[in-house]
Amino acid sequence: KSDATSALECMLGALGADLLLRFSERCERSLIPLDEAEVRVDGTLGNALMALGVVGENGNPGLEQIVLKLSVTSPETPNALRAVWDSVQEQSPLVATLQRACALDLQLEIL
Repeated sequence: KSDATSALECMLGALGADLLLRFSERCERSLIPLDEAEVRVDGTLGNALMALGVVGENGNPGLEQIVLKLSVTSPETPNALRAVWDSVQEQSPLVATLQRACALDLQLEIL
């Protein structure tokens, strides 16, 4: 544990913020009301022990998978919300970059 936020945590937070803000802005432009929106981002390292510098560990310390879940409440139809979500993912530079580096599981949960 560290008192400081790691660069990896900042990167995952930036991805969450990017998709949340893009989604809410796109909904606003499309006149789709959002009551609530929340994003959760989790990352899985290939070998966390390697990243911690444990002697004798081998492998890739990089991200193997990122799971992001955007949870929203809205009176709009699920199809309209999913269409916005799909377009946001297609136009995000972070998504395009990270898709080449690790598995991305980007979920939209409509509550």
